Amino acid sequence: MDNKVLATLSVVFSVLALVFTIILGVTSYQINRDISGRKTSAQVSSVPNDMCEYMSKVKEGMDVWQMTSGYAAIIFKTPDNDMSLICRAVRQHIDQAEVLTKMDRSSPEYQTGLDNLRGSIRELDLHAFGFWSAHDGLALTLLCWATWILLFVFGFWWILTY
Repeated sequence: MDNKVLATLSVVFSVLALVFTIILGVTSYQINRDISGRKTSAQVSSVPNDMCEYMSKVKEGMDVWQMTSGYAAIIFKTPDNDMSLICRAVRQHIDQAEVLTKMDRSSPEYQTGLDNLRGSIRELDLHAFGFWSAHDGLALTLLCWATWILLFVFGFWWILTY
């Protein structure tokens, strides 16, 4: 191959790899902002009203990103990555927070319920980016990986042959 062709291919692969990586990074940020970040806010909140609001926003984010059914895996589908079960758990957390808003804040039941809800939210793994990567973002993820691998292999081949 001619050096101009090799240089052109190198630049094309580099630009494609960079563009795909930027798109994945921006999407990851948006999913984290819309779903995972709100879950963290609910977990650290000490007021059930806020917990209910944050978890409702988690549910809205899951609806917007169409993460209400299916699995957050392509091959190893388990109850842990079943999005319908995760959505049900989010709805249960919203219901639990609503119950806590009606309780007396000085009661031991309120404190126990608040601690239980916090712990339950903390342990909930939403698999948000994994779901997106396995469904809507699968083609983009594969293109990104393939481009970086081609760039890496092509770069080594170029270095070794010239």
